[in-house]
Amino acid sequence: MTHTLARSLALVGCTALVAWTSGCAAPSDEPEAAEEESAEVASAAGATPANIALQKKVTTAFSVAMGLSSKALILNHACTTGKAGAMTALLDALAGMKQNLDDGYATLQAPSLTTILNLKAVSRPLKMSSSFRASINSPPLPMPAGLYLQKLQTSFVDCWGDGVKPFVYLGSDGATGYFDPEPVNLTQSLSGSTGASAAAVYSNSQSATTVRYWSGSYGPNSLGLSAGTPCSTSGLSSSSVALKVIQVYSSYAKCI
Repeated sequence: MTHTLARSLALVGCTALVAWTSGCAAPSDEPEAAEEESAEVASAAGATPANIALQKKVTTAFSVAMGLSSKALILNHACTTGKAGAMTALLDALAGMKQNLDDGYATLQAPSLTTILNLKAVSRPLKMSSSFRASINSPPLPMPAGLYLQKLQTSFVDCWGDGVKPFVYLGSDGATGYFDPEPVNLTQSLSGSTGASAAAVYSNSQSATTVRYWSGSYGPNSLGLSAGTPCSTSGLSSSSVALKVIQVYSSYAKCI
């Protein structure tokens, strides 16, 4: 999957990996050996505890954008850059993103399973319309989507540093932003009716969670599900991967 040149450079090549490693191996005269060595460096640079933690932060932030009732969760992931007001700015940006989604000025495209830095990820494209809110308090106005999405990414970077960029980035079309939160693996089968649940774990961090069987259309949130709760609109077998999450609007919820 090739959404953006910046993301591709973050995944392959010694030069692109400088941001994630302390250095690069010396070049080899044997192409096959060089390829094997590059793969080993990429593996070491990808599935590290630091990158797993960064993806977890993005996963939590994405949940906040799905419903502000989940914003207390993000306070468990304190900003690490030392920039004043970074967490407040991030929360404002996520609130603005939610407002654009609620108002129809932005649309979440269908999720797909992908790999970022050797970590499983859910690609969540955010497609912007020609007019939208620049922030939670601004009126919807025509503006460049790319500028808005770059500022959205900056709010993540200002809080958690450049390491978060592979998980939040601008697409090559200039109007689509991408979030790559963590998927979940079911440890039980999911079946039954709306509200049914199955045990699961997040694919990389292995944190325990629950997947809910829920409608893809807004309906009463009778169970009080938190925004960002893993979900599916159909039954899933044990060991399946769930890609969708609950989005909350007022007292309603849907699986998207």
